[in-house]
Amino acid sequence: MPSIKKSSLSFENVFSAADKAISGKEEKRLWWFALLGPVFITSLSLTFLILGGWFIWLTVSGQAGARTLPILGAVLMLMGGSMLWALLTLRPEEEVVHVLVSREDAPALWAMIDALSKRLGTPKIDAVKLTAEYNAAAVQVPAPLPFMSEKAEVHVGLPFLLALSQEELRSVLAHELGHISRQHPRMARSLWRALAQAALAREVFDDSGLFAYLARRFYAWYGPALQRRALPFLRQQEFVADAASAFIVGVDMAARALCAFEGRAAAWHAVMRALQRSLEKGQMPDVSPFAQFRDRLQDMDRNGRAKAWLARALRLKTDEEDTHPSLSERLSALGVNAQAVALPPLPEKPAAETLLAPNAARLERDLTEMMQAQFEMHLQTVKQEQEEAIRSLKAVQERLKGRQPGAEESCILAHHWLQLGKPERALAVIESLETRMPNGLPPLALGLRGLARLKRDDERGVIDLLDAAARFPMLAGMAAEEVGSWLGIAGVQHDTQELRDELKRLRVQDEKAQAELHERPKAAMLKPPALRPDEKAWIGEVLMTHAEVIKSVHVAQRQVKAMPALRHLEVLVTVRPGFWLKTFNGTEKCAQLAEEIFSLLVFLQQTSVRVLVSPFASDFLTRRRIRKRGARLLLPKAETITNATPRPGLSRNKSESVEIKQVS
Repeated sequence: MPSIKKSSLSFENVFSAADKAISGKEEKRLWWFALLGPVFITSLSLTFLILGGWFIWLTVSGQAGARTLPILGAVLMLMGGSMLWALLTLRPEEEVVHVLVSREDAPALWAMIDALSKRLGTPKIDAVKLTAEYNAAAVQVPAPLPFMSEKAEVHVGLPFLLALSQEELRSVLAHELGHISRQHPRMARSLWRALAQAALAREVFDDSGLFAYLARRFYAWYGPALQRRALPFLRQQEFVADAASAFIVGVDMAARALCAFEGRAAAWHAVMRALQRSLEKGQMPDVSPFAQFRDRLQDMDRNGRAKAWLARALRLKTDEEDTHPSLSERLSALGVNAQAVALPPLPEKPAAETLLAPNAARLERDLTEMMQAQFEMHLQTVKQEQEEAIRSLKAVQERLKGRQPGAEESCILAHHWLQLGKPERALAVIESLETRMPNGLPPLALGLRGLARLKRDDERGVIDLLDAAARFPMLAGMAAEEVGSWLGIAGVQHDTQELRDELKRLRVQDEKAQAELHERPKAAMLKPPALRPDEKAWIGEVLMTHAEVIKSVHVAQRQVKAMPALRHLEVLVTVRPGFWLKTFNGTEKCAQLAEEIFSLLVFLQQTSVRVLVSPFASDFLTRRRIRKRGARLLLPKAETITNATPRPGLSRNKSESVEIKQVS
């Protein structure tokens, strides 16, 4: 960790101590490694295009007489072209809501930025953008043409200007301009684009074809490898920028600004949580978020929540997935004792009043209108989801006809009540189910109860979600995400390093399991599932309903090394040929059908299910292995099941009958 001392702060050596951790060779190696992903996929795409074109040319020129060559060539060119198009259309960067601030709008802010740029030797700042985020950022926008120069921008969040004093904001701006003076945004942009492309590519290439298989295997290695190299490098850049801030405003003020930033973040997170709750209920917030923020700042300063937030930030350690060092490490690098710092008092005159004058009110109004427009777009999506939830609620209630819902129906009802922003109704449904289940709630119901409790800021929801993840490992990712989000907003007092380590373990376990499930299963990993008679009867009910579509269903139980306790089923649905001739979306319909077949296994038996549709949505080797190693479920005509267990919670038509044959 670099150490910045007061005696060493001068214009000549301001960056020398911090720069020792970032060598030029290391930066070049990292830059070349970031290019490896786009180069790999581009090379593979061009190889397929060239091979495909060559096969077609051999056929046209008469040098090859095989009839399959032009077909193979066309397939290769289609695969290569589609992959290259997918790479070119990846857009990981999103534009934040902002208002452009001209020199006439805020002359004092521009004067401060110009003075700081001159002292730090920063290139000319081309634009200042006022954002709605509790953050500040330095951005270098790439030039549209090679002979044009890139533009340097400074993004400043209006919440920053409302929460910090003018001198504290000066420290923040010096930090951001320190990034630009060392060309950090340029390198960071390349790394973030490569990381985002790797993450998006692993989702885009979620297919069983050869090309997607090669790309998925490459990015499964490349994405984590790039992250392990990039994040430590980015964290070291923060120490360099802190050195610039300390050079301009002094070590004490730089440390004060860091503490003010962390402590007053509690108020903005509280405002965002209140807005999120309003939107979840389908209601538009009637008060400006910035007006709410001013009130929250005063309240949290009086009730001690801001001090608790700062104390939390000081006790947390840097995680390997963090983009910034921990607060205690940054203070130590400045030569400040992290145990001796305190939350600075609120400024009597926020920086916004002086630096945005004389147009502070207009700029805030313009930014508020842009946020409200974004809220309205989000609200339309929420209302559409709520309309679907209401229709589903009515369908379930109609099906119940006054009787008590079963476990599956209770989970569906609770999920829709959460979609409608009514966690108390969801909690009532799950608690009613608990009274009817002497052996305890199934994991999914337990997880839904945890979500409902967290929505009501009940810390018992953390225990529910962690318990559900322990019993049904496929809930690990959801549990880690929801608990982590709650700890960062409402559950600050419960945020400990031990709990964070547990959430990290769950995330890593979930990522490994998801990556493993995307790989082609080996024959030794598959075996016939042990389906109970009642499970086979439930499957038979669904098969009887869709007999005109399904030809056969094969089921294999798969071993998952990342989650040994998980029961995972590979489902292969083979449909009748006539069905494919009549419809173009047969794959999607059959996938929905197979999900319906095994929905009760997911709800009640803690089972993970992956659906493959033969022959188009699965590769030949996978189909062969599932058929050979799994169980075959047939749908004979005019044969019956006797004494079948009724499907829990659902009415059964006694006139229906079906037989399921299981063949190893």
